[in-house]
Amino acid sequence: MNKKLIVLIVCLGILLSLVVFLILGKGKFSRERTFSYVAEVFNDNKPIFEDAVRTGDFSSLLNVEGVRSVDDPVETKSNGHGIITINMGGVGFGPATGYYGIFYSPKDNLSRARLSPCPGDEYLVPTEDGGFEYKGNDYYYVRNIEDHFYYYEAFY
Repeated sequence: MNKKLIVLIVCLGILLSLVVFLILGKGKFSRERTFSYVAEVFNDNKPIFEDAVRTGDFSSLLNVEGVRSVDDPVETKSNGHGIITINMGGVGFGPATGYYGIFYSPKDNLSRARLSPCPGDEYLVPTEDGGFEYKGNDYYYVRNIEDHFYYYEAFY
């Protein structure tokens, strides 16, 4: 085979992979589906989440299926709110990236998840599903799961 044919086959393979990825990924980030998933993970592991907040030891959360990372408690305590952000996933690439997960806020500061682009709770607008959103240059959505535990989405 000549080099042009090999390059053409590789390019077609990459293009086909991209198309399949886009088709399979289309609609993958559905707010209701993602919220339901995150709430289910929380409810299935509620004692672990509550114990982590009570003791300040968040290492056990890393063993919960679906939890990708937990903010360093020293870092989160430095924001003055005692908020812990539990990252559960993300979508996108580069300037079109979104993240979702759970955050704990002892004072119910809704806009203070670590990845939140929202400048303050007063900028949040109620949504029909019981959540709150901020639409600026970036997008932020938050919804209560249970006392002081919230689902969040942050898109940049």
